[in-house]
Amino acid sequence: MYTPVGMFSTPHSMRLLLADCPIVRELLGTTDLDETLAKITTYGEAVTDENAPVLSCPSIMVSDSEVHISTDELGTLMEIPQRTIETWVDLYVSETYGNDSHTDQHGWVNEQFGTLVEQVLARQGRGEPVAGRTHLSVSNPVYYGCERRPDDMRADERLDPFPELSRWFGLLVWEVR
Repeated sequence: MYTPVGMFSTPHSMRLLLADCPIVRELLGTTDLDETLAKITTYGEAVTDENAPVLSCPSIMVSDSEVHISTDELGTLMEIPQRTIETWVDLYVSETYGNDSHTDQHGWVNEQFGTLVEQVLARQGRGEPVAGRTHLSVSNPVYYGCERRPDDMRADERLDPFPELSRWFGLLVWEVR
């Protein structure tokens, strides 16, 4: 696995932080770091007509949404005073709750996102899932909510292997230091 470094390596570091969270492994149906990292991407290969990445479910896509870089008058890099990173989570509702109403499923999905926030914040800034690399320092998460994928908007079976399960999609945005 290639491990990027430098000012634009934040999405990869966020992948490592997310992959260390038990809730992420549970939602993605994985058991170890490599298997989990394979389902957390920073780039979608295929795109829709709306120019959005198409990823297999369940998965997480991480992207730098804004990176502000400060320089002095000579163009020397001084700091990155502000950076935000997006985590797009595409997940199935557990079979345990799959027959519940959409309102109950929505509540369950919101609980999963709440647990994700708690676990990321508990791990941020410390820990070493990959030797020599520590977790990002993240703060001020913003949860933009989640939406159920309507049955008529489901992807083909290669990208949606469990069409009988309800599928939900949500967004968390973090400030990164």
